[in-house]
Amino acid sequence: MTALGKILVFIVLLLALVWNALVVNAYVTRVNWKTELENSKKKLVVAADAANAERVRADRSREAAEAVISQLNEEIARLKGSETTLVANLADAKKKLAEGQLVESNTQVRDLQAIANKEKTQKQVDILKAELDASEKAKNDALIAAQKAKNDAVQANIDAESARRRADELEARVLKLNDPNRGSGGVGAIRPQVDKDFRAKITSVEGDSVVINLGTNAGLKKGVVLQVSRYKPEAKFVGNLTITSVDPFYAVGRFSAPANVAKPTAADMPKIDDTVSVIE
Repeated sequence: MTALGKILVFIVLLLALVWNALVVNAYVTRVNWKTELENSKKKLVVAADAANAERVRADRSREAAEAVISQLNEEIARLKGSETTLVANLADAKKKLAEGQLVESNTQVRDLQAIANKEKTQKQVDILKAELDASEKAKNDALIAAQKAKNDAVQANIDAESARRRADELEARVLKLNDPNRGSGGVGAIRPQVDKDFRAKITSVEGDSVVINLGTNAGLKKGVVLQVSRYKPEAKFVGNLTITSVDPFYAVGRFSAPANVAKPTAADMPKIDDTVSVIE
């Protein structure tokens, strides 16, 4: 073997070692992201359970507070009615006292009785006012407790939404690592496939987010890439749809226009009743 041949063999060996190192690095990265996704999904489930429990507790606290508020309102109305009656009685007693002082100024016993009635009525008014103040305070405390329960429920929803978004981000990164078309020489799992006779219709479009009327009931899986076609008024290839979320009876995907369409117009975007099928 010539010296040039030996050099070429050595270079090939070095390139093979570099290639193996890249393959191992890509595999390790994919495994780490997948592990992180699983952990995040578990955390999402825990956060969702905690949020649901907190929401139930908050709802129960709010219902209890509302019941207490209703009872306190009834008690306040009753006390106000009693206060009005007693104030009227007090005014009547004062009137009778004045009349008694004018008509029977020489009758000390009747004067003393009227004064005693006045003092008794005033004490009852004072007691009712104290009860009314206590009821108002209890009502305010119940309102504060109900607001706190509502705030706790809102915070629980925020925590659950944050955990869900984190899981979605990690899942998107794993899908990107699993994409065999993400770069020359990329290492990743083969995309999920669907039956070649798969046909679905678009039911909703919002930006590049598209909803179709079939899901796991038709063997659809997350990560499947489908094509969007339009047959009226003429046959047309609209673009590709990458499935990002699947439920039993519908799925959501991200639309991407063909490479030759630099700036898609409204006519180039998917529409309701467009057909979604396997890429031919």
